[in-house]
Amino acid sequence: MIKDEQIMAKVIRSGASTNKFTFTYDNLNKNRNAIFKDLIDFLIQTCAGIPNGILLVFPSFKIQMDFKYELMRSSKKEKLTSAKDIIFEEKSSDINMADFKKKALSKKGAILAIICRGKVSEGIDFPDGMCRAVILVGVPYPNIKDP
Repeated sequence: MIKDEQIMAKVIRSGASTNKFTFTYDNLNKNRNAIFKDLIDFLIQTCAGIPNGILLVFPSFKIQMDFKYELMRSSKKEKLTSAKDIIFEEKSSDINMADFKKKALSKKGAILAIICRGKVSEGIDFPDGMCRAVILVGVPYPNIKDP
């Protein structure tokens, strides 16, 4: 059982550059690079204070893949990946959960980037060090005006 003092819930409304963390189609089209840059900076800062595993939950594969693309070309990629290994859920293949568990429980730890309502987010237990934090990147309900 988790005690109340062991839980912290926060809503991060914007990154360092004050771009709102609003992951709608319109906002991402306008501010994609700045939003993902801020998200990378937030993850670097967050990883410093959280041991073991972190779940990074995206509302869709598209947003996750856009983030991965921006991360791969970012000058801060090495800083983030030196803090934690990152494993991405893919549409076409299963995640090796034994590999994630090994990495998550290591001194370095790992981030598992998954999709809300995807294969990994449904019905898998992440006990103890496998998941010390959950970061939800946007709510997976489409904006009524999004195409």
